[in-house]
Amino acid sequence: MPDAEILPFPDNGRARLARALARLNAALEDQAAAVRDFRAAVFDLKAEVGRLDDGLQAYRASLEDTALSVMQARATVRRLERSADALAAACR
Repeated sequence: MPDAEILPFPDNGRARLARALARLNAALEDQAAAVRDFRAAVFDLKAEVGRLDDGLQAYRASLEDTALSVMQARATVRRLERSADALAAACR
């Protein structure tokens, strides 16, 4: 057999380690960006929930005002009914 020349494999341990570290750094950067995006989304959600709470408080106040108006109208109707009944009795 003729003498074979052994070619060195171009990928030594240091090059593999350097590529692995570069990939790890890229993954860490991606993760940091994802965490920043998540925090921004949580901040936006908090702001939206605050606006929703404000809207619900206004709606509740409006419902309370409406309930008060209905109770006042009901009391007025009862008074008018009693007056109508008294007039009807007087006219008999």
